[in-house]
Amino acid sequence: MRLLYSVEWNVFSYRRWWVTVVAVTLPGPDAANNWCRTEGFDPDHCFAKLVSATAGPDASTKYGGVAIDWQPRRLAKQGTP
Repeated sequence: MRLLYSVEWNVFSYRRWWVTVVAVTLPGPDAANNWCRTEGFDPDHCFAKLVSATAGPDASTKYGGVAIDWQPRRLAKQGTP
């Protein structure tokens, strides 16, 4: 696991949040969300997020099976592609 500060990553539109990520590489957002379910996390606490210092936030999150812009809900554990 790693802890990221959202200010340092362009992919987050909401600033000044600490984000917990899992340091695993997965082939895509469906695999990341499946990893969350396999590990016992519900969708409010674990979802797919593209973590990038250069990409923008648009369509970088797949939450509940639908790609959305990232909006803070809670401090979330996130899969990284």
